[in-house]
Amino acid sequence: MSCPTPPRGSQPERELATQLHLAGVAPPIRNLKFWEGRRLEFDFAWPREHLAVEVNGGVWRVGGGAHSRPRAILRDYEKAQLAVLAGYRFLPVSPADVKSGRALRMIEHLLAKPRDA
Repeated sequence: MSCPTPPRGSQPERELATQLHLAGVAPPIRNLKFWEGRRLEFDFAWPREHLAVEVNGGVWRVGGGAHSRPRAILRDYEKAQLAVLAGYRFLPVSPADVKSGRALRMIEHLLAKPRDA
């Protein structure tokens, strides 16, 4: 079974996309822009279900990665806050969550659960 869209993003993002596809999860929109006037986008989004998922890697990288420096951490906080203000359930996951299948299980749970439950 092949992935319906060409692989893109980081290795953990590509892995999660493959897991979602193989599990038969409704296809997400990749890199959905969500805040007018800002260059903000979600790695994975299900707008109808108001669910957004971000794969945050680089936390343990020597010298600091994209999500481990103070300025980047504050930017990640703001992105999560704006996602909630835009009406999304926001789920940040780590590459370890993806590798273990935990991210997939959480996404399946949230997609099966009504938004207001």
